Amino acid sequence: MKNAITTVTFMKHTNAVLTKLFLSLLLLSATLFSCSKKDSTNEVNASALTGIWQFAGGKEYFQPNGGSKTLTDIDPADASVTVQFKSDGTFSFSGADGPETGTYKLTGNSLYIKYNNADWGESTATVLTLTNTSLIIEVNESGTNDNGVAGTFYYEQSYTKK
Repeated sequence: MKNAITTVTFMKHTNAVLTKLFLSLLLLSATLFSCSKKDSTNEVNASALTGIWQFAGGKEYFQPNGGSKTLTDIDPADASVTVQFKSDGTFSFSGADGPETGTYKLTGNSLYIKYNNADWGESTATVLTLTNTSLIIEVNESGTNDNGVAGTFYYEQSYTKK
């Protein structure tokens, strides 16, 4: 029973992180698109980010302070998340944790997300891949796992455009 409770708690945390990660990616794309030609190696087609994205899967790592990383695959069925990035710098999110909205900004390869819900706060993601059909982002967050162990969560999430 404890494993089932831990899994449910883990998935709730994962859904929130997936949402934050996706939003961070959108912000990153917009910023890269506005870079000058001399920064072309970092350019991302920001217009590819606008639209609706469906979570397709990912991986989560937890590294306790002073310890080694452990990997957990995130099943798309466990995190039914969609995110819509709009060209005006706003986003909307839908998932197991409910709907959420906010703003995003893309600078370099960093996607900055600010949620309208103060409890969700702000987040930063790194855009690893952005095409017209595929989005892969990574988010790192310090926190405490279900067992009360402090460390860093690493989330790599994949999305496909709807």
